[in-house]
Amino acid sequence: MAAYCRCTNTVTVSVTYTSEEQRYVNRFLRSEGVKPTENHRRMNVEYGDACLPQQQVYKWSRKFANGVTSVEDAPRPGQVEVVTTQNHQQTTVMLVSRRKRKEKKINKNILELQALGTS
Repeated sequence: MAAYCRCTNTVTVSVTYTSEEQRYVNRFLRSEGVKPTENHRRMNVEYGDACLPQQQVYKWSRKFANGVTSVEDAPRPGQVEVVTTQNHQQTTVMLVSRRKRKEKKINKNILELQALGTS
């Protein structure tokens, strides 16, 4: 997103960097033998206020040094699972059929009540 400042006649561009993108950089620098302190300093120059905290850079540098290659967070207990297409389709079919059964039951009850009211 770009913002224009009339007083200085400049345009500033706001770029967001995801944690995963910065972890890729962290992993690369770690593979080059860059120490976590230098790694964070370099990333701070590039990302500024959007840079990962030093503690996070150290944590991920340690993970990469121990052989971890993924930059994604590990699943946490209670975290919602991703629904696969097949599961989604099966669940949708089940919910639709339940809804149809309920609608039939409700319609039947309405007809019975209407019959009682007219007699």
